[in-house]
Amino acid sequence: MSICHLELLRRFEKAGQLIGGHQAAVMCLAVGGISQSEDRVITGSKDHYIKVFDVPRALEGYLTQPTINLDPPHYDGVQSLALSSNTLFSGSRDFSIKKWDLHRKECVHVNTSL
Repeated sequence: MSICHLELLRRFEKAGQLIGGHQAAVMCLAVGGISQSEDRVITGSKDHYIKVFDVPRALEGYLTQPTINLDPPHYDGVQSLALSSNTLFSGSRDFSIKKWDLHRKECVHVNTSL
């Protein structure tokens, strides 16, 4: 993990809580900046779902709901996430990798290798 990403993670020590989230344990997350005043936190869970939270940087103790719930979910737990600008890749125990367009809020490609 790069130093830049560690700095983004440290901001959330005081930012508050991500609520309205998952029905099972969060197994992975990705963090990226959206603007000068907002960060994006993306979580993947054993409940098969990926949730996107846009978190204001200036508000300590802020509680935030998911901005985007990505559908369709994986068929098994989400194990990995990689974020590049508005493109997200998710890997799951269902042996698939999905490519998501966060601007359009949809899955644009599924790669399965069984």
